[in-house]
Amino acid sequence: MQPPTATEIERITIVRLDLKEASAKVRSGPPKDNEVLYDRVAAWAGHVPIKLAVGRPVADPNLRVDLPLPNGVASLAERFDAIDLGDVGFPMPDYAPVQASEDASPHEIYPVTIEGARAFAATNNATILSQALAAGVVLPFGCAAGGCGACKARLSAGCVEMRPYEKAALSDAERRDGFILTCCAEPRSACTIVLPTGGGAQTFDAEISGLQWLTHDIVGLTLQAKGRGPLAFTPGQFVMLQFGSLPEREYSMASQSCERDLQFHIRVAPDGNVSQYIAKAARVGDGVRVRGPFGVAVYEDQETPIVALAGGSGLAPIRAIVDRALTVHPGLSVRLYIGVRDERDLYLLGHFEALAGAHPRLSLHPVLSLPTGKSRRRMGLLADVLRRDGPNLAAARVYIAGPPAMVDSCRAAALSLGAREDAVFADAFLSSSDKPGAPASSIPEVKS
Repeated sequence: MQPPTATEIERITIVRLDLKEASAKVRSGPPKDNEVLYDRVAAWAGHVPIKLAVGRPVADPNLRVDLPLPNGVASLAERFDAIDLGDVGFPMPDYAPVQASEDASPHEIYPVTIEGARAFAATNNATILSQALAAGVVLPFGCAAGGCGACKARLSAGCVEMRPYEKAALSDAERRDGFILTCCAEPRSACTIVLPTGGGAQTFDAEISGLQWLTHDIVGLTLQAKGRGPLAFTPGQFVMLQFGSLPEREYSMASQSCERDLQFHIRVAPDGNVSQYIAKAARVGDGVRVRGPFGVAVYEDQETPIVALAGGSGLAPIRAIVDRALTVHPGLSVRLYIGVRDERDLYLLGHFEALAGAHPRLSLHPVLSLPTGKSRRRMGLLADVLRRDGPNLAAARVYIAGPPAMVDSCRAAALSLGAREDAVFADAFLSSSDKPGAPASSIPEVKS
């Protein structure tokens, strides 16, 4: 069994320790992958234990039962053959107890003015985006996690503190010029914000034109726009989809901009209301509201080698990128790694094998992390396999899409092999409880 990564140890620490204790132990205060839970609990409870079983809190009269699970609890427990993360059998770091401060100062409140809209009051412990939406002030946003740049705006007055975000969404130069991401910005004074004009995002109606199971838990969804031509987008981007009165969810396109239909790969989560609806209740002909496109981890048309790494349904944007790259540059060197748990989780192999037959410089590497039987395929975690292969990535562009832990580890592996930071395009597929700062009803559940 693979030992836990540093990220997994942090996440397991969150459920093993008291909330305030855990928040003092991870790298940046409140657990990055669980800030919504942290905010909801800290506001009313103080020092509250959050040891959680898979799917439900451990019996505790002081713990509300409607709180979301921290990111990765169920999948981590399953990986280590445990029902509860408290049963995972490896030593935890020896942390000293941390006492909650009894004289902590209350949260500061500042006025935030959106030019052209009304002002609202915001505290210094939550993002401007989440508090604007709660106050009924409509702001543009996409991923709500600092990854797509859809909420980029200019801070014309005041001061904010930024939560972690992707530099592809907000460059250092843009930050110096006064731009912020409202989904990551916490006010530290009275603020005035100017929203950009125009933009490429559109809202339109579409209908389901196809539904097909790709694996036991991934559904292929095809949409056709009503009364308009194909949506213009760059491979790697995503759109927000809304089915009836259900909340919006974000999904990456697996198709090309020139194609009439939009294709998506939907991972069906056991507790995902929208993905369960798509798998069980959606029918061809049903209407869907589409908003987008968004995202900055996209294909760049350069004739330089590509390394693409896809985890699970992260294969959707990676397929769009690889297909486009080989269409434009048929002789391009492309290394494609597809990481899944077991043989039954692999899909689109026929497509990529045919592509490799037509493009000899495309190499295909399916990798199984937890095979249930004997297999001739490569085994392990994608980051470890990439390191073992040891390619020199100094001149390559690296595209990564999949679960956050996989994206983090593969990004680190690529950088260790010489990839430039500005040549690594990473898209982490986050669940709704992972999205920092936005209210649960407004945050996408799963990006696929």
